[in-house]
This record gives sequence, C-alpha cells and structure tokens, in this order.
Amino acid sequence: MVTKNWRLGVFILCVAASIANACKTPEAQTSEVESASSTDEPKTKAKGSKQIEYDIVINGPAEKVWATLVDFEHYGNWNQWVPRLEGKAELGATVKAYANSGPQLDLKITSFVAPKEICWVDVTWFTNFGAGGWRCRRIEELPNGAGVRFVNHFEYTGVFASALERATLDFLQKGMQQENANLKTYIEKK
Repeated sequence: MVTKNWRLGVFILCVAASIANACKTPEAQTSEVESASSTDEPKTKAKGSKQIEYDIVINGPAEKVWATLVDFEHYGNWNQWVPRLEGKAELGATVKAYANSGPQLDLKITSFVAPKEICWVDVTWFTNFGAGGWRCRRIEELPNGAGVRFVNHFEYTGVFASALERATLDFLQKGMQQENANLKTYIEKK
C-alpha cells in the first residue's frame, strides 16, 4: 500500500511539473494588477501567481450578508456553485466544501472577522504536492447605508500553481461569478 501511494505521488508530481512547464505563457509569466468587478476579467498579480477577484454591490446590511456566509448548514439555499459546506464557522476550523462539479475540498479557516472577512486555505491532499489556493470573502460597508461591496478573492499558491491555474481557472471564474450573483439575489429577496 505504501509503495502504491508513493508511486502515485511521484507520478502526480511528474505530471504537474510537465503541465506547468508546457502550459506557461507570457501572460502567466508577467501581469499587471487591475481592478475587477463581477463582469470584468480577473486581476492578476506576481509572476506565475494568478489572483482572481470579483466584487458585487449587494443592497443589504453587512450583518445579513455575514450571517448568510457563515451559516454553512444552509449554503444550498443560496449557493449553486458550492451548495454544501460541513464544519464549524470559526477560526482554525477545518471545513469540507462540496462544489456542484469538481472535487470535495478540505479548507482551514485562517481569518474570521465578523462581519467583515472569512478566509481559508486548501489543506487537501494535493497541497502536499505543491499546489493549492487561498480564498477570502470580504464585506465592505458602503457609505450612507447604500449596502455592501462583497469581494470574492482567490489566489493560487504553491510551486505548481501555474499547472493548477491551467486546470481550474475557467471553473473558478464562472463559479465565483455565480456565487456572487447567487448571494446578491438571496440577500435582496429576503
């Protein structure tokens, strides 16, 4: 059993290294930081490390948006992209996330600041092989009670971040935009 797992790990590392080298483009090598909204292209930062960030204005109080984000038991009521989260919404907790298409992920909550920010990092098996992601959701109150700006942020991390980016970028972009739109609709209908 150990021999099979070791061989599988080496195979995955070799494939990831091959993909990373074969898939590098000038766009992945260099980029400028740009602002992005829910309809813009994602912003990128740093050589070989893509950051995706979409934001949306939600007409509702920060506390209501926060309560929805940390109510993991009821994610399926509003989130079509990640309809199920299991675990406690608290700093240091490990949460299981189930996307509507894609792998189940284990995530560790690294920031939990009510009602402003919740962040987590991948702690799934593939992060041991040098690729993963860091994700933050931020709620920024707008002046004069005009609602909130909800920011959905993802950053590829690790030695093989470029390979992971090539494999998942389209999925993440569509999912993050869908999640933002779902949250806005849910909050504004309540």
